[in-house]
Amino acid sequence: MMIEHVTHTNIRSEWTLYDGIDNFNDYKELITALREAQEGDGLMLRINCPGGRCDVGMMIVQAIKETKATVVCNVVYPSHSMGAIIAVAGDYLVMQRNTFLMFHTYSGGTYGKSGDMIKDVQYTDEALKGMFDDIVKPFLTKAEVKRMHKGDDLYIKADDPSMSARLKRHFKDVQISE
Repeated sequence: MMIEHVTHTNIRSEWTLYDGIDNFNDYKELITALREAQEGDGLMLRINCPGGRCDVGMMIVQAIKETKATVVCNVVYPSHSMGAIIAVAGDYLVMQRNTFLMFHTYSGGTYGKSGDMIKDVQYTDEALKGMFDDIVKPFLTKAEVKRMHKGDDLYIKADDPSMSARLKRHFKDVQISE
């Protein structure tokens, strides 16, 4: 599936997001490039990611949302969890044949006094669900998001019959040629 107008974007910078998202320092240059990009610039983010830390992933998503550049997310290998969330955060999504995105709720942990841990889990749950919803809707339907929050893993293949409708719902002015 090809998104026609992606080819009209002036790609000035290409980055690869691979392996698990872990250390913030590994993404400082990408985040800086997104923040320094100017109107009319294009950035290609090739994604091959099994997921990773929400805090670091959300910093990448925030930089994508704030950039003046056009961000094309190109899924080159099946991508899971935070990798899938980042993939739908850009301006355009391209999925190579035989790839998929896997969405699911977050994983995490806490420590401290019992009351603090309970509050931390409650507030973290609310915050992360809200952040995920803001990014994945309307690529995922409301029913799919609800299933994800209940613990289901959602797999969306590149050749999924619903892909054209998903792209049209989620991205502005998308013209699709199959």
